[in-house]
Amino acid sequence: MEMLKAIAGWQLQNLHLLVTSRKERDIKSSLDSIVGSGNQICLESALVDKDIQRYIQQRLSTDESLYKWKKDNIVRQEIEAKLKEGAHGM
Repeated sequence: MEMLKAIAGWQLQNLHLLVTSRKERDIKSSLDSIVGSGNQICLESALVDKDIQRYIQQRLSTDESLYKWKKDNIVRQEIEAKLKEGAHGM
C-alpha cells in the first residue's frame, strides 16, 4: 500500500494502474484513501461464480484424470456445488 500511495502522489497524467485484490475491509479502506470510488470496479460475485461454475463443468467433462466422475451426475453436481461454494468468487 505504501508503494501505491507513493505512485499516486506522483500525479502523472499518463500513468494507469490496474490493482486487483480480495474485498477485505482493510484493503478497501487503504485503497479508498488512494483512489476515488469512481475509479474502483467491484466484480459481482454472482458473475464470477458463473465463470467458476463453467470452468469446473469444463474440467469435469474433459480432464481425463477426473473421468471417473463424468457419468455420475449426482456426484458431479455435488462436486460443482462444493467447489463453487468454497471459491467465494475467487
